[in-house]
Amino acid sequence: MAKAKATRKNAVVTYDTNGRDQSGVITFTVLGAGELTFDTNKASESCRERAEYHGWVQRMCDAVAISRDPETNASATPAMKFERMKRLIEHYESGTDEWSIQGRGGFGNEGGLLLRTLIALRDWDQDEQGELTTIQAQTKDKFAGKSDEQLKAFAGKMTAGQRTKLLNFEGLRDIANLIRAEGAKGIDADELLAGLDSEAESEEDSEA
Repeated sequence: MAKAKATRKNAVVTYDTNGRDQSGVITFTVLGAGELTFDTNKASESCRERAEYHGWVQRMCDAVAISRDPETNASATPAMKFERMKRLIEHYESGTDEWSIQGRGGFGNEGGLLLRTLIALRDWDQDEQGELTTIQAQTKDKFAGKSDEQLKAFAGKMTAGQRTKLLNFEGLRDIANLIRAEGAKGIDADELLAGLDSEAESEEDSEA
């Protein structure tokens, strides 16, 4: 399954950021076709700036791509999503080097997402929901028979870094992305991305 896109079947495209080694090189693999390497350092400054802008917008959208409050399991309200985004903006504008907000209520550790991912994989029905990859099936077997409480305890004892690594692990990553995508259905993406639309329109006007 893909790293870039979550699907219910084996995906066609995967990518590798080389462990975020700051090289700026991303390797894309297209199933059955080959491999492509993109050196972002060779892109123009204008394109790199636009990519950064797009990345920040996506980060903010991801922060509110939840259907329930991970702490209370209550339905996520617009006000709650607003507060999550507000905290994230304040976090980055502080000048911190930390990508994620740590601690209770910080939501950077994604403890709630990890728990939902573990439960979803444990209960995955390949006949109904689609075939799992070999490593996903092996991971599913490890959690077979575990109760919700046991999985909650397992996720709860992990550090933020460990949770992030698990969510990026090949056996869990795409299930987590499916859950993120499901949570994103309630987001007014048109409003959040209005700035990008305005920028595109401005470029078209300038080119006319």
